[in-house]
Amino acid sequence: MDNSDKSLKKLNNEKIDQLKFLKIHPRSSLIDSLDKKNEKFFKWAVKYDKPIIFCGYIRGDNIPLKNLQPFVYDLISKKWPKLKLIISHCGSYRPMDALAVAQSNKNVFLDLSHVLMYFKGSSLINDFKFIIDKLDQKVIYGSDFPEYPIDDYLNYTLHITKNIKKDKLENFLYNNAKKIFKI
Repeated sequence: MDNSDKSLKKLNNEKIDQLKFLKIHPRSSLIDSLDKKNEKFFKWAVKYDKPIIFCGYIRGDNIPLKNLQPFVYDLISKKWPKLKLIISHCGSYRPMDALAVAQSNKNVFLDLSHVLMYFKGSSLINDFKFIIDKLDQKVIYGSDFPEYPIDDYLNYTLHITKNIKKDKLENFLYNNAKKIFKI
């Protein structure tokens, strides 16, 4: 029995309703996003209607960078159309690729944790604001605490998004998470 089998057995014994999502972290787990082992989790997530968040940060020593890019999640989402998939960190250095994947797949969402502060002062901030404005129904806020203090991240987010329409900002900050995570 590999770790995924043990993890699934434990998941099936937990209180399913209290669990809001699963997160797969390819860089930390050293399991490629396309690895067949993950399909057990996809099947479980579809069965219980739980989203899977993939760490979308493109950096690592052990997983080839091409297998960490947002287009990998296009392959997964097309093979698993009933799986709600969230690309965290909005694809990191490749936010417009993440945007294309989310626009091309009704089951793919984006999360903007970490990246707004990490890329502060770079041209990517305009890409992230563009994504909030153009894809407001499919992007969610996250802070990535403890990497950044929650209040600092929220205040900076509110500062850079002050010109985005109120309804779109509310979708990004709350409504989309409420819908996706059923909270």
